[in-house]
Amino acid sequence: MIVFVTSTLQVRRIRREEYDAVAQLTLAAYENDYQLDPDYRERLLDVAGWDRDHQVWVAEDVTSGELLGAVTTPGENGPVGRVARHNDLDFRLLAVAPGARRRGVGRLLVEHVIELARARGRARVVMNSGPQMTGAHALYARLGFRRLHERETHVLDDGRVLYAFALDLDGGAAQEARGLVLAVELGALTRDAAGVRTWVRWAEEEGFALVTFADAPASAPTGVGAAAEVGVDAGTRASYAALLTDRIGLAPTLPVTTAEPFHLATQLASLDHATDGRAGWIVTAPDSTAALATVGSPALTTDQARQEARDAVEVAHRLWDSWQDDAIVKDVATGRFVASDRLHRVDFEGATYDIVGPLITPRPPQGQVVVIADVALGLGDAADIALVPDPDGIERAHASGVARIFADLQVDLDDRPDAAEELAGRLIRLAETVDGVRLHPTSAADLAILAAQVLPRLREAGLHRPPVPGSTLRESLGLRRPANRYAVPA
Repeated sequence: MIVFVTSTLQVRRIRREEYDAVAQLTLAAYENDYQLDPDYRERLLDVAGWDRDHQVWVAEDVTSGELLGAVTTPGENGPVGRVARHNDLDFRLLAVAPGARRRGVGRLLVEHVIELARARGRARVVMNSGPQMTGAHALYARLGFRRLHERETHVLDDGRVLYAFALDLDGGAAQEARGLVLAVELGALTRDAAGVRTWVRWAEEEGFALVTFADAPASAPTGVGAAAEVGVDAGTRASYAALLTDRIGLAPTLPVTTAEPFHLATQLASLDHATDGRAGWIVTAPDSTAALATVGSPALTTDQARQEARDAVEVAHRLWDSWQDDAIVKDVATGRFVASDRLHRVDFEGATYDIVGPLITPRPPQGQVVVIADVALGLGDAADIALVPDPDGIERAHASGVARIFADLQVDLDDRPDAAEELAGRLIRLAETVDGVRLHPTSAADLAILAAQVLPRLREAGLHRPPVPGSTLRESLGLRRPANRYAVPA
């Protein structure tokens, strides 16, 4: 959840108990200036529906707790209107309570939308506006929006055309031009210490921005007298790689259905500290009887597993924010090392567990560890990166509001002579629709071919941008460092 704060006003996500109040606020704002037909009036009042399908944000006076305005942006089922195209973020239902006008509420809400678009790596903010909404048009002009005449194709019942406005974002344009972020899943090649040393260093030297570590549970014995093959878990392998590297991101696969969320958040925060801000988290939610046998749990339905994933990520985000950035004071003279007023209690009640914070580890250097998940898991913008294994998932990922989209590709390059050329061409084409690619090579031979034939093609095309030494994973991905949700502005 992003919280945008200035002076005594803040923008935050709406709470369920505020639906009715925001519905009446929105209706009052629109009825103050315009004549509403019954159908549009009903749509304005359906705040619960807007928040279910998208995201409703409110502007609040932090001193009095009074709600002063609202706006709707895309969520998992975005966009919210007809005007958005690829790499756009649109918004609707900008409303300011009549009694709160001339306090900068409308500007604050639109600036929040702009910052949200930047955080998600979008190139442009767009919206439709009725021709009669001249006050809003003046605000948009002051903020740098321009008329988008080529998208003004919707004709209203009275014959007038619905206006379209757009604001081009420098950050979004830079993101479009920066090429592909490359990640690699090294799989069985990193199941032991020697493999981690060899291949993670190889990935860093070749300019990959991220290496991921698949989960490696112990396998069952396969015959009489046979022993189980013990695998080193992904978190341990990532931790081992932390001090061997200086710029590549490290993202272990840590399943949420076989581990406690508090422990996961602690482990990942520790990894982020060990790497000086290069930690990521591949979120999975195994739901089969076999997968859950290790913790003595029955199989889960797909919906139950997805809910576990959403809860675990929400808990982790809260716990990482439970320490403010300045919570550690290290005042040797007084013996005071932690400012207790900068630690925050987290109370979370989920379907299968309760969490009471704060975390036992200070806030990660990145603020929030980078969360990565398959688009099918349905995390929406709770994830920083959506992994898309097939082209059909790209539009779904864009609609979810996630900040970055990575194609997830299996690679087998030593099966035919033209495989490397085909892969290079495919990656160049993918750069038009995704932000990055995670490659799954099957052998050391594949890695050699990648280095010798595929990566040079990407460099020639200006699409391969390796991370800078000393950069965090968020910086390599072009993601902003999130503000702490619990910190009170000075």
